[in-house]
Amino acid sequence: MAAQAISAVIQISQPASPLQFGIPPAQAARPGLTISSGLTLAFWIYCGFLGALILTGALMFNTPESSPPPPVPVPEVTEGHPPTSAVPTR
Repeated sequence: MAAQAISAVIQISQPASPLQFGIPPAQAARPGLTISSGLTLAFWIYCGFLGALILTGALMFNTPESSPPPPVPVPEVTEGHPPTSAVPTR
């Protein structure tokens, strides 16, 4: 992902030539054809998704640990009889 961003920055910083499109500069200048390079909407959407991915990953590793559950009370045994919750029902 970083390679895509670096490639885009390098490409946007270099001027576009009509020769890249197979048009001689003199022929492109006659009708007033100008070629410019810029970042597309798809690139900015990609950057937005990349930012959301980085933020989500940071939040996943930054979540606090949850506290342990409270202890479960153990029913008392009365005079050799099992607790009522331990008696199977049919």
